[in-house]
Amino acid sequence: MACWNWTPDSWLHWRRLPGDDRRTLLLALWLLPAASLGLRLFGFRRVYQTVKRSLPARRAFAPKAAGRQAARLAGLVQRGARRAPGRPACLATSLVLWALLRRQGISAQLRFGVRKPTRAPCAGLDAHAWVEVCGLALDPQPDHWRALGAPRAVGWVATEAEVASP
Repeated sequence: MACWNWTPDSWLHWRRLPGDDRRTLLLALWLLPAASLGLRLFGFRRVYQTVKRSLPARRAFAPKAAGRQAARLAGLVQRGARRAPGRPACLATSLVLWALLRRQGISAQLRFGVRKPTRAPCAGLDAHAWVEVCGLALDPQPDHWRALGAPRAVGWVATEAEVASP
């Protein structure tokens, strides 16, 4: 059973957040479980198109300001992901971060990496999703990202446009 992971320290940090950050964190806490459930029920393409329609892009930030704002939003989304019910996967977290960046007018790319697992007994694929702004990854797992996205790695890295197109 999933529960909200709040501690007394969390409430203290919450009270210290500026009003805009509180609203963004609340939105992330609402969007993360919704994105996770939507991805399970409807798949990536349908959820991606819905998010793209419902959270339209706004005016663009200057690149320097965009980097600072993107890092702030990434921190808020990661904070929300740690406390959201169901522990959202990297795809849901990245999709929510991409949508919030888009809503703020920050040009961001949703990236996907896939490779065969490195351990022999594992079957299937190793995959990861992350968001890039100005070529920099906003990712809490940079080692995982580097392994999947490195040019010499055996794998595939795609943009959201390549995955979302039919």
